[in-house]
Amino acid sequence: MGALGTNQQLWCTGPAIIYVGVGATPGTAIPVPPGTAEACPTITLYDEWTEAFNDLGGVKHPFDDSWQGQIGIGRFDLTRWDQGVLQRCQTRPDFSGTPGFWPFGAKGTLMKTEGMYYSSWVKFPYNAKPAYVAMPAGYRFPVSWLWGPDEMPVGVTPRKVSCIFIYRSIFNPQDGSDFLYDYDMSNLPGLS
Repeated sequence: MGALGTNQQLWCTGPAIIYVGVGATPGTAIPVPPGTAEACPTITLYDEWTEAFNDLGGVKHPFDDSWQGQIGIGRFDLTRWDQGVLQRCQTRPDFSGTPGFWPFGAKGTLMKTEGMYYSSWVKFPYNAKPAYVAMPAGYRFPVSWLWGPDEMPVGVTPRKVSCIFIYRSIFNPQDGSDFLYDYDMSNLPGLS
């Protein structure tokens, strides 16, 4: 690898393939594709900041800014999907697949603390092409869930369902680190 800035090239991920691991204990669910999107998905990572005020800086502007971590948002406008997988994603917080019903104790669920999340992957199939070997194979978000809103379009035009996923970091008590995403695409099944 050369010096930074010397390995520039054009990239094309190919049609992004979305997978979710719904319906089981986190980390044990078999990843399944809920569907494919109308156009390329959008993944946005947001840094979280807290303003730190001090009288030396005055009362209108922060004296400094404290970085508080990062979250991610993924938006996928599905035009082809597996209704059963989508329905499991939509039945928060337990992913039971029964929409519009929440058992006693569902309200107030702490999604990470109670393990009510699943992993999400966005795979880039063109990573296998020789021209793109340096491109990541995709993104894996170990802690995610469908954030909403749950759109239910009807009518005589082809259906499109917009899905917005939230990606949260997970805390590792052994070393105090947080983990939001990586590029691990191992163990993903093929498409059928």
